[in-house]
Amino acid sequence: MALKPIQELLNKKHPMPKRRKGIELSTAMAMNVKQKAHDDEPMFMRLIMVICSDTDYKIRTDGAIFFKEFFKKSAAQFVGSERYEDVFLPEIIELVNDEESYVSVEALEGLLEVLDHVELETVESEIMPNILKLIAPDNRIQEITVRMAQIIGKVVYKLSRNPANLHRKYQTEIIEFYKRICDDYETEDCRYHAAYNLPCFHACYRPPQTIIEEDDDDKKSDNSDIELKGQLTGPPAPLDFQQLYYRFANDAQNRIRVTVACSLHEAFKLMGVDEDTQKLRNAFHDLLGNTDVEVMKAMTGNFAEVVELYCNEDAVDSTPKSMGALRNGRNNSGDRSPNVLSHAYAGEKGGELRRKKPVFLHSNTMNTKELDSLVENVDKKKGSKDDSG
Repeated sequence: MALKPIQELLNKKHPMPKRRKGIELSTAMAMNVKQKAHDDEPMFMRLIMVICSDTDYKIRTDGAIFFKEFFKKSAAQFVGSERYEDVFLPEIIELVNDEESYVSVEALEGLLEVLDHVELETVESEIMPNILKLIAPDNRIQEITVRMAQIIGKVVYKLSRNPANLHRKYQTEIIEFYKRICDDYETEDCRYHAAYNLPCFHACYRPPQTIIEEDDDDKKSDNSDIELKGQLTGPPAPLDFQQLYYRFANDAQNRIRVTVACSLHEAFKLMGVDEDTQKLRNAFHDLLGNTDVEVMKAMTGNFAEVVELYCNEDAVDSTPKSMGALRNGRNNSGDRSPNVLSHAYAGEKGGELRRKKPVFLHSNTMNTKELDSLVENVDKKKGSKDDSG
């Protein structure tokens, strides 16, 4: 049988190149057979177990990488099965608990695929201690820090799906790690991953706010209700998310600017109707002025969604009456935003004032008299509504 020669190649008596060949053949076969074949021929997984229990951590890392890819590819097919409960899950948890961080981090990424199905007690006792170990300040292995920076967003998201809100329970340690990678100017990959995962952190750790009612007029650009994701309660995270968007929008590294340009619309979706969005608007304006082709492409892709949500009630209240300020692209607070004029209110609904979509005006599309006349009309309409209300 073909499996016997492969098993022989894994023997520790062979030189590493020959053992590597055995690992390559074993993982390829175990990855590509159907799930039923694992029940009919347990030898496929037994070969993987040999790899995962090797004394050389580099070989165990290969075993962890196999499980990572295996779970990503096939988890939906085997979760809940007897083989998953008896073999797959215990083995990947054991790899997460490996003494070598290189093994642990690869296994953790695979385990995230099924973390929703792992019992809370197991998560807290066997998984969380290793997550905290991998993000601890005393971890001096830069490669591990980069790998954790890469997957930290998914870690937080999966923990936030847990009924116990574990992302909040371990907020201090997680946020401290995130702040470190945001400020890592020696390792650009860390800062890039921090920017990439910013929307997830913003969604999961944003300050508590009122959930939008189903009949609210606030809409996405596709006219669907704005979905506020993540946990809305709990202590506020010590992070200024808008400031991070602004920082990353002006980062020296171009791929970070591109990443923020791709995700800025998500930040606007997460803002409350009365929340000050000045820093987000500043970031939007700065990205609009960026001449890099990739940044411009990214901005174009989500431009309509940002425009839809750009001017919330806080921005309406701070809009100056002087068109000179608007034509210069600034409001009285120093907001470097595009020229904006908003109809402040669109009438009453259920006893509450409702807001209309903002109207964006640019001084090169109409003359000064037309702009001044429009401002005067809007002010009169707002004044008449205030008097009647």
